[in-house]
Amino acid sequence: MKKKYEKTYQEVVEEASSLNFSNLGLEAELAELEETLGVCKERLRVLDLSKNSKLKGSLDVVSMCEALQILKLEKCSGLTGALL
Repeated sequence: MKKKYEKTYQEVVEEASSLNFSNLGLEAELAELEETLGVCKERLRVLDLSKNSKLKGSLDVVSMCEALQILKLEKCSGLTGALL
């Protein structure tokens, strides 16, 4: 069952052009999303991390998302860095 879940997750995330993680109460380092972002980095256009006040770390991991056009960070005061 685990292999089937992993395959389905990979297929769904790989095709994602938008990920909405807003208001999930995430209490983690942003770097923990690196694997997920790596899967969809070529297609991802919108990433919403807003309203996760306990999310922390550097925005460096987001810079891998080549097609990213919109990054929502409202109420994410624990994040540092800048995107170029």
